[in-house]
Amino acid sequence: MENQVSSRLCYPDPFKPVAIEFTLPLPALVTLIITNESGIELLNLLNVRHYEAGTHKFELREGMLSNGVYYYRLSTQPISTKDSNMGNAHTEVRKFRL
Repeated sequence: MENQVSSRLCYPDPFKPVAIEFTLPLPALVTLIITNESGIELLNLLNVRHYEAGTHKFELREGMLSNGVYYYRLSTQPISTKDSNMGNAHTEVRKFRL
């Protein structure tokens, strides 16, 4: 597993929803926000939710957004555990099109 947070947009096939997949090297508090091209927040999908280390996927269901250009902002704050040191906070912004 990588030592840093990573994310990617998944287009499994035209009949399934688009998904945002992210990998955490440590347990973390995660926030996932979708904005339009002007930076206006449209959806706050995950608001400081706890996730364990590993790969996770969040699906954008049909009807959540219309066709267009958007950005997702994935922010993580690692949680210190007795088995690991707390890592650094991470924010990643990526553009995507529906």
